[in-house]
Amino acid sequence: MGGFRRLVRIIWTIVAFLAVGIAIVAFYPFGALSTFVWNHVLVNSSLILAEVIVLGVLLCGIVVAFVHGLLAPSARNDLTLKNGRGTLTISKEAVASAAAKATRRFSSVVDEEVVVRMYQQPEKTQVSVTAYTEDANDQPGLGERIQETVQKTVDRTLGVTVEQVNVTMKQADVRPQPQPKLRRKQPRVK
Repeated sequence: MGGFRRLVRIIWTIVAFLAVGIAIVAFYPFGALSTFVWNHVLVNSSLILAEVIVLGVLLCGIVVAFVHGLLAPSARNDLTLKNGRGTLTISKEAVASAAAKATRRFSSVVDEEVVVRMYQQPEKTQVSVTAYTEDANDQPGLGERIQETVQKTVDRTLGVTVEQVNVTMKQADVRPQPQPKLRRKQPRVK
C-alpha cells in the first residue's frame, strides 16, 4: 500500500470512528435526548439489540481498516539489502530487466511484459510476467519453464528471493498492435 493510500485510509477510519461516536450519542441516553428517541427507540428492546449489533459490526470493520492502514506493507521502488560490508540497493527496474532477459531465452517468446512488486522484506518480492508467444503448443509447460527460469535468474543474479512468479501466456497475435499513422502527401505546388 502506498503512502498516500495509507494516509487516506487512516483519515477515513478516524472520520468513521467519529461517526460511530455521534451515532451512539444520538441514540443512547447521554444527556438530553429527544422524546422520539426516548419513546420509540429505547422502549423497543429488539430495536436496541439490532442497533447494538449494527454499531458493533461497523466498529469492528473500522478497527480492522485502521489497523490495516497502520500495519500494511508499503510497496517500494527499490530493495535495500544489508550485508557485512554495508548496504546494497537494487532497483525495481533491475529485477524487471533480469526477469525479461530470462523470459527472452525461450525462442517461442516474441515479447514480454514484466511487473515487479517489492516490499520492505526482500523475501516478499513478487514478479508478474506476461509472455507473448507465436507457438500455441504446450502453453502450460512453457509457462512453468518460464516461471522456474525467472525465479532462478532473479535469485541467482540479484540475490533477491522471489516469493511469487506469476506467468500469463498470450498469443502474439492477440496483443493489440498500434496502428501506423497515415500521412497524406501534400500536393506539390509550382
